[in-house]
Amino acid sequence: MLQTTLMPRVFKHTVDGVETLLSDPNPEFSIEQVQDFYSLMYPALLSSTVQGPYISDDQIQYAFSSVIGVKG
Repeated sequence: MLQTTLMPRVFKHTVDGVETLLSDPNPEFSIEQVQDFYSLMYPALLSSTVQGPYISDDQIQYAFSSVIGVKG
């Protein structure tokens, strides 16, 4: 019998070369809602862009990329 399972979402946030993995606060949240949720703890997320989804290690991964400090 074929069985399906939902893959968990994981969000990556990198600051100064240090990557932080953020768990999914609510699977019902949109990506923008997750970004708003975590922006209280990580204010740089307010001006970041979202990359993904990428599937790796049986997870759906999104990356928040900060645009602060990027010139050109």
